[in-house]
Amino acid sequence: MTQELLEEQDKIKTVWFDAWKFDKTYDLRVALIHAILMRMKEDASSSRGLKAKVKKLLKRVNWLGLGKAALSSFIPQLAIGQGNEPLLKNQGKTLELIGDFEDEFKELTKEYVGDEGKLVVFIDDLDRCISEKTIDILEAIKLFLNVPLSVFVIGADKTRIEDGIIDKYGEKSESWAGDYLEKIVQIPFDLPPLRKEVITEQFIQGLDTQPRLKNMPQSLPR
Repeated sequence: MTQELLEEQDKIKTVWFDAWKFDKTYDLRVALIHAILMRMKEDASSSRGLKAKVKKLLKRVNWLGLGKAALSSFIPQLAIGQGNEPLLKNQGKTLELIGDFEDEFKELTKEYVGDEGKLVVFIDDLDRCISEKTIDILEAIKLFLNVPLSVFVIGADKTRIEDGIIDKYGEKSESWAGDYLEKIVQIPFDLPPLRKEVITEQFIQGLDTQPRLKNMPQSLPR
């Protein structure tokens, strides 16, 4: 419903990403970035120049999956003290690529939505993913996609997300998972239960069913 309302605005572009659908992919971060770039590329309002730039960047997004393995091995290798010099060189290249991607994504977003527009990305079913994949998405938003003119809306059970964070990193303190989440989510809010009339008007009436089924919610108790 929120996406439909935003799509009515001229200066707002939206992307819907079902995280659970891509839960089995090698790197959920790459899947998210790919979905956003494909939305830009396939949008009829995008210029030919923008589509060409997006296509070029799409060919290079897979390095993020390789960068994940490289970054995860960085600290252990330094602790052991073996092969530090070439590893540091590789890490420097990885960090350089991350910086380049952020700059390019920022420019593409600005060209796509304009100076006064917004790119709104809805991430649904994040709490249904395994812990590692959940953290991948949160870190992708924090490290790669946190650019001006972009907004991320995460639909998820907060408790499940916090449990996933503790699962992955260990229970360092009672509030550690909550603190981690607060650094990424600036505006948390709880959705109220759907009212009977909303269910009827927004959902049931949109189904291809017999009239008697469409009217069924009217008999629900208040």
